[in-house]
Amino acid sequence: MISHEILERMRRRASKTNATYRIVALATIDGKIVCCTPTARFFNYGGGVHSEQWAMVKMPKARHIILARFNASGQLLPISPCARCAKHAQRRGIKITVL
Repeated sequence: MISHEILERMRRRASKTNATYRIVALATIDGKIVCCTPTARFFNYGGGVHSEQWAMVKMPKARHIILARFNASGQLLPISPCARCAKHAQRRGIKITVL
């Protein structure tokens, strides 16, 4: 179960980006938050690095990533990792939890 504190931290982080899809990945090691990465705004089709990819790059020892998507007013929206990110995480032994 994800705590209210973690959800609020992710919501605050998402509110700081001007991206259309405010996606945040939070990486943990042994239950401690070590990284919270929002998706940056990209101006070309296809975007760029996904939040979960960025979290894996920044914290390669993380074993759990929490993924969330918010709208401009801070409401939680449905999301799932793309097939490529899910496969990469599985190969590295990282569990992705979606809010």
